[in-house]
Amino acid sequence: MGGGSTGLAIAARQAMVGGWLLNINGIGVPVIDEEVSENPNNLEIRDGLGLAPFSIDIHCGQWGTITPLIRAVDSGMIKTGLGIDEDTMLEVDNGRLVVHGSGQVYRIQSDKERRLPI
Repeated sequence: MGGGSTGLAIAARQAMVGGWLLNINGIGVPVIDEEVSENPNNLEIRDGLGLAPFSIDIHCGQWGTITPLIRAVDSGMIKTGLGIDEDTMLEVDNGRLVVHGSGQVYRIQSDKERRLPI
């Protein structure tokens, strides 16, 4: 799997598209600074190419864009998301994920049954 930015994002079954607002009960809740988001204003999930069974976000460590991915998983918009830093490659080898490069890959997966008590 390869590409950068938009090309990588659309490789997933569900592609996260732009946005700095997450629609929760009809209210736009900011999930990232508007200046680092892309159009449209609302975080959207669209059908991707289906090459990866998880959603992908990029520039996570450098741009601080992992929060929309976390919120998209938490809200149920997507099931599993991987946040990939710049200068980092994720290899999928027989169902095993191998990270190459100088950055990190963050796996975000919901487990609502294991929430911490307040």
